[in-house]
Amino acid sequence: MAREVQRSLITRRELLGRSALVAAGVFGGGPLLAACGESASSQGSSGDAIEVGVLYQAGSPFYEAYQRVADQVESDNDVSVDLIFANTEARPKLQLRWRQGNPPDVDYVFNSGDRTSLHYVTDGQLLDLTSRMQDAEWDGGTSWADAILPAFRKFCQLDGKYYMAPESAVAVGLFYNGQLFDDKGFDPPTTWSDLMEICESFRADGVSPIAVTGTFQPYMGMWWDYLLLREIGPDAVMDVAHGDAKLADNPGFVTSATNLADLVEAEGFLDGFEGIDFTAAQASFFQGDAAMILMGSWLQGEMKASIPEDLDLRVA
Repeated sequence: MAREVQRSLITRRELLGRSALVAAGVFGGGPLLAACGESASSQGSSGDAIEVGVLYQAGSPFYEAYQRVADQVESDNDVSVDLIFANTEARPKLQLRWRQGNPPDVDYVFNSGDRTSLHYVTDGQLLDLTSRMQDAEWDGGTSWADAILPAFRKFCQLDGKYYMAPESAVAVGLFYNGQLFDDKGFDPPTTWSDLMEICESFRADGVSPIAVTGTFQPYMGMWWDYLLLREIGPDAVMDVAHGDAKLADNPGFVTSATNLADLVEAEGFLDGFEGIDFTAAQASFFQGDAAMILMGSWLQGEMKASIPEDLDLRVA
């Protein structure tokens, strides 16, 4: 009996490993999926069902893609896959489940660039996917691990081991209201001084230059990320995030922080952005209350119901 239980646990772990890889898709960067470890999965969803967190709700085009993958996993492994919404308002409940030892089998929790997420590995809550990533074949004869773009691999790993895989690739751009820009004769900004001048002009007209949320760190953090990339480049950032370098070693960090502080002081962001969640900030942009928003290519699909038909939406 004990041997049978052990075998069923191993089988379940293998299913979790396969489903984490298949569900992840390994297309590049973007959202990150992690599979629970043995102790967590044995307390997770019951029976042969695998509970997989997804970022988009039923009815969206993205959800249809998740469903196709779930159908494939079910067909190949004689197991049922339950897709659950794991974004925005669903996160508090899911985090409570993690603390109670009853999390989904696959969820968005680990990113080695985020130090606050490392405990999921050190606490033994995530499944080591390394051998599965290295052994599974990708198109062209390479492995799943080698198929991940080099810039993203470190975010998937801790101490050289894989605990998650990228789910999809997205492009991040500066979306802007074409009508507002045309009315003022503006081209999209290409330099920091361009951006500051455009912000000053829109602010003088009573229009918030940039929509952003101050309650969701990743979206606010994109401004910091891009300033760092422009000022010092990705290698210097990675040397601090994953190496022995310190912020004080490179004055470019101070320059980037100063630029961001200048943008806030110049009222470049949406009025009251510090207390506005990201859905409300995005809605403000589409309602014409702000001229620009730095956001990923998921923006249109995520906010489809809130976009006026006549909005001249452009991206730089």
